[in-house]
Amino acid sequence: MPPRKLKEALENLVITCLEGEVRKIEALKLYLIDNLSPSEISGRLKMNKNTLKNYVGRMSSLYGSNVLSVVIEECYEVFLTIKPIVVWNGKEWLCLACNRRAALIYTYNHIKVKHRDLVEAYIEKLKECLVGQR
Repeated sequence: MPPRKLKEALENLVITCLEGEVRKIEALKLYLIDNLSPSEISGRLKMNKNTLKNYVGRMSSLYGSNVLSVVIEECYEVFLTIKPIVVWNGKEWLCLACNRRAALIYTYNHIKVKHRDLVEAYIEKLKECLVGQR
């Protein structure tokens, strides 16, 4: 697995969890590992089937199904431990790590830029998980 693609995939998946979108990780697991259909997954996770298909397709084209399958299968439990830092407080999105308002459409970039150290720490934890599984 190419190291650059692996790091990019890990970064994307970590930020997804930090955004509070862990069900996207669950959707990848159900699709890539458990071989459920998009219809079954969308019903189980209460996700729109087309949104789900677009997400899985986009992630697979960016990082490759093989890379995603290995990462999800080996580190799924670690992803579930990542607590979101962006939350809805009833009137606006708030970043708990820096107490700033965050527009929903910019949360990914906010986390990637402003909380790089946190993202990198989780990436290292996931890399240890992958190495430990070999």
